[in-house]
Order: sequence, then C-alpha cells, then structure tokens
Amino acid sequence: MKEVKMSEIKTKVEKLAEQVKDKLGLDPQEVFSQWDEELALIKELRSDLTANDQEKRAFLRLRGHWKKELRSPAKFFEGMIIKVAPPFDVLRSMHQSARMLFDKDPQKAIAEGWTDAEGNALDNRKTYSTGRENPDYGKKLPPHRHIQNIAGIAKANDMTTPVKFSMVLSERTAGKLDIPLFTPVKFRANPARKQPDDGTMALNEYSSIRFQAAEIEGFPGPEEVLKQFYEDDFVDVADLSEWHKDNESDPRRMAIIDNFVDDVDPEANPSTGNSRMVMISDDGAEEVVIWVPEHLRKYLDFGASSRVIALGRTSQQTFDDEERTMLNCEGLYAPPKDKIPLEETPEGIVSAAEDVK
Repeated sequence: MKEVKMSEIKTKVEKLAEQVKDKLGLDPQEVFSQWDEELALIKELRSDLTANDQEKRAFLRLRGHWKKELRSPAKFFEGMIIKVAPPFDVLRSMHQSARMLFDKDPQKAIAEGWTDAEGNALDNRKTYSTGRENPDYGKKLPPHRHIQNIAGIAKANDMTTPVKFSMVLSERTAGKLDIPLFTPVKFRANPARKQPDDGTMALNEYSSIRFQAAEIEGFPGPEEVLKQFYEDDFVDVADLSEWHKDNESDPRRMAIIDNFVDDVDPEANPSTGNSRMVMISDDGAEEVVIWVPEHLRKYLDFGASSRVIALGRTSQQTFDDEERTMLNCEGLYAPPKDKIPLEETPEGIVSAAEDVK
C-alpha cells in the first residue's frame, strides 16, 4: 500500500472541510472537531499502529461519515424560520380512545381492533388519509410518535425569490433540533411530491437536517419578512377574541400579535411547564396571556413595556364566568430597538389555564 504522509492526510481533511462548507453550508469546524475525535479513538483502539496508519484509519472513518451527506440529492435552501411548534404526540388520542373503550367494553374493543386482549392499543387504520395502505394495521401502537411543525420562508438554489414553506419533522428529529428563530438560516430539505396549490411550499425533512444560522447578503429582517409574507395573519389583542371564534375550526390557525408586554415571568408554570407572558392592546383595555413553551423560553430576554411579536395558536376558556383568549406561542421576536431589559420578576405566576389541545 502506498505510504501516505501525515501532512497529506491533514490536507485531505482540510479539503473535506471546504467541501462541507461549500456544499452543505456548515461550519468547517464540525469536520475538524470530528477529525480530532476519530483520531483520538483510533489511537486508543489501535495503539499498535504507526502514527501515519492511525491517521489513515481515522480519515477513512471521517470521509465515510460525510460521504452520504455530500451525495444526497436534498436541495439547499436559505431562509428564515418564524414558527417552531412544540412536539405533538399524534398517537395520544388513539391511545386514549382505545383505553376508554377497553375500560367500558373490553369485548367490543378487541372485536373492533382497538386493543388486544391485554388492553394494549392497536393501530386500527387500514389506510392512511392519503389512501395508502397502512403496513402497521393491527399491530401494537408504540407508546408515542411525536411530530413537530415548523414554518417560515425559504428559497432553493434554483429559485429567484423566497416563498412561505411548512415542514413536519418526524419522530426522529421532533424536539431534538436547535432551530434558530427570526434569523437567516441555511438548511437542506426535500420538496414534497404533492405541493399546495396556494403558492406556498411543502418540504420534507432531510435525513441529517439541521438549521445553520448564516449571514445572507440582502436578506430581509424579521419585521420585513412578517409584513411581506404574513401581513394577513396580524391580529390586535383587542380583536383576538373574535378572531379566534372565526378561525377556531381551522387546526392550522396562526395569529400574529404585535403589541406591548404588560408582564413576563420566564419561570415555568407548575401546572403546564410553560412560561407566562401578558400582552395588552394598544389602548391598554384588553390583554391576552401568552404561554411560551420550554423550547422558546430562551427568547424571553425582555421585560415589561417591551414591544414584542408573538405568534401561535389561539384558544378560549372560561374562568369565573369570564371568557379568556390565550395564545400558545410558536414564535417569538422582540425588536431590539423596543426591548426593555428583563428585570427581577416575582415568584412564578400560577394560572388555572391549560395548554391548547
């Protein structure tokens, strides 16, 4: 075997890092850090090899890892994420229905394929909503299957202008990615085979999807993106109650609120795990409670009197004969010019309010 000098191996690592940067839009340091890890591992496992052979083995492992990434047909996109919803368990309602029926009438639950004889929930969907046969029909349901909805604007390399897009992250990645909000990002994804007819774009996750914050020349700022692409979704706090009634039946409803903060408590609510924020209408006469989930809590770096843009799904509940409209936050942005520093806050505010179902 031809002897490869260590300096040549290091040059190959540098070239690989450049490929990863150019083709995947990732920080070359990811390659260098992995190279250090692979080399340390080989040195530990094969101390009998020469230093040169150790580097060759480490590089083969490194190259093998990135080979699949570099050859993937997934498209390259640049854009901005405005919405990252909390992970949602799509099997929760099926488990609940199966359990309720089994507790009430075990024979019926078993006969109709809701559960097995032990009461374990079964997948009783013969076909999916798309019409495709369900290969798991009749099998025991896994305990959970989470998905996560994200949205924003994006432009592929072969597109001239960005468009609104949506993506559903699967169980493999839901809740496990660090997704920057309201900052330019680069990522890879696969356009869905069936696209919406409203001019938006549906994307499917790429096997190694990640969202990398990046400087993109000429890319519009957060407020410009919202005004240009989501202007129809803005709702004043004073109008939110009626807006919810008009859109309650739409599971994809999203309201954007651009108002001032009356109170903010970054601590988690004991009953829901969410943080509580109160926003008020322009005249101060109306208010709305914003529930901020754990994965967005890091954006609560502002205090009362800050101007904030919050978006998400609305809900309404009645407490003490008073109807209250709330928002489960799925996106949060505080314009720097209108941000008041977060001050000392009192102990967590506890509310009887529950999350949007």
